[in-house]
Amino acid sequence: MKGTKLVLLKNAVRFVISNLGPADCLSIIAFSSTARRIFPLRRMSDVGRDCATLAIDSLVSSGGTNIAEGLNKGVQVLEQRRESNPVVSIILLSDGKDTYSTTFGIDHQSPHHQDSLNSRWISYFLQLLPHAICPSNGVVVGDNSLPPIPVHTFGIGADHDATCMHAISDVSGGTFSFIQDVNIIQDAFARCIGGFLSVVAQQLKLKIIPLSPGVRICSIPSGKHTSEISNNGKWGVVDVGDLYADEEKDFLVQVSVPVLSADEESPEVIEKFLRFDTLVVVRLLEGYLRRPFCGGLLFFPK
Repeated sequence: MKGTKLVLLKNAVRFVISNLGPADCLSIIAFSSTARRIFPLRRMSDVGRDCATLAIDSLVSSGGTNIAEGLNKGVQVLEQRRESNPVVSIILLSDGKDTYSTTFGIDHQSPHHQDSLNSRWISYFLQLLPHAICPSNGVVVGDNSLPPIPVHTFGIGADHDATCMHAISDVSGGTFSFIQDVNIIQDAFARCIGGFLSVVAQQLKLKIIPLSPGVRICSIPSGKHTSEISNNGKWGVVDVGDLYADEEKDFLVQVSVPVLSADEESPEVIEKFLRFDTLVVVRLLEGYLRRPFCGGLLFFPK
């Protein structure tokens, strides 16, 4: 990343810094073939914002793209923090393809993998990520272990590794954004940061209980949200996760209802069978919608 693209990126990050308050924390990691922390995790007071801006101004072009190393460094910074804010996230930006895997003989830029990574490489790559990002990679033991950290990825330009970035955001519960025009980087950041600062509920679980006799829950196609159904189908639970201000989520519930006789087949009778009770288990964030944010920005200044 260099030239106008790097200048616009720096301007966008300065915008992010200016919108964080003294209760928010920020660290900045730059990565190429290796990763280095160019700004330690600290609160965004007036002095903190000034120091973070100086760190951004020091970014220069480098070579190589080791995304896994950058993410591991970011998680390490968060695990070593002394204070814990309720909202923790990582923002990952890259305009190139990960070159680290080629060291291990998996060249996903060969003609066969020109446009996307195959499932074998994705599985291999995800194993390089820390447990805090990819929970399937074992269990972290110790007082400093973290719950899953969402990684919000931004692929900049046509040369970024869309499959890799999407896989990272998917396993971590984050989001993936494609920025085709570098001139809108700041707008994309604004939407992302606005989401961080408007989290109103965390660890939300939705429990669905049929109220009518004989009705059983068969399945809950919930996408990337994990779900569970009791053996007898009398209840189902969806792990919704974080919820933002004014956000809505829809879930499809497939049920089995008793066989009706001919004289019972009316809309009123069917509606009687489709009555449910819902129980929401949630960690509410009291106070203002703006939540203290703790996270890191990861950059690839190629």
